[in-house]
Amino acid sequence: MTRQYTNITQILQSKGRQDLVDYMNTYWTSNSGSAESFWEHEWGKHGTCMSTFDTECYSNYQPGDEIPDFFDRTVDTFKTLPTYDWLTAAGITPSCNATYTTAQIQSALGAHFDDRSIYLGCYNGAIDEVWYHYNVQGSVQAGTFFPVDQSGSNSCPSTGIKYLPKNGSCATSTT
Repeated sequence: MTRQYTNITQILQSKGRQDLVDYMNTYWTSNSGSAESFWEHEWGKHGTCMSTFDTECYSNYQPGDEIPDFFDRTVDTFKTLPTYDWLTAAGITPSCNATYTTAQIQSALGAHFDDRSIYLGCYNGAIDEVWYHYNVQGSVQAGTFFPVDQSGSNSCPSTGIKYLPKNGSCATSTT
C-alpha cells in the first residue's frame, strides 16, 4: 500500500478535520505552488519517515488515519513557536533596508527555545526559513518534545541578513 497521498485536504475533510484545513490554509501555505501540493510534499518528506505514523502502529487502521495525526502535531508544534513575535520583541522586524546578524537572530529565538541554536536558512542574503529541532520521547503523536541544538550549519551569512516583508513591497519600481 502506498502512503504517498495526493489528496491531503480530502483526507482531512473525510476525517472531520475541516478546522485543521482552515488553519493550514491561513497559516501554512506554499510560497510557490498550491497549498495542497506543499502539504503532500511535507507528508511525503517528513510524515512517511516517522515510524509512529506507520500503519501497523494503528489499531483498526483505516487508510489515511495517519494524516490528521501528522498535521495535528505539526500545527500544534507550530503554534508553540511564534517566531515573528519573538523576533519583533527583540526589535528584529521586517524591513527593506535593515540588516541583522546571525547572533542577533539566534539570541532572540534561542531565548524562547531553551537557549538552543536554531537553523536559519537564507536565500539571496534574506532569511527565508527557520527550523527548530527536537528529540521526542514517545511517539510523535503523543510524545514529549525536547528542544535540541540545530544540526549542521546555517545557510545565512554571519552579518548583513535581510528580513524582508512578505508582501513584496521591497521590489524596485521600473517606472
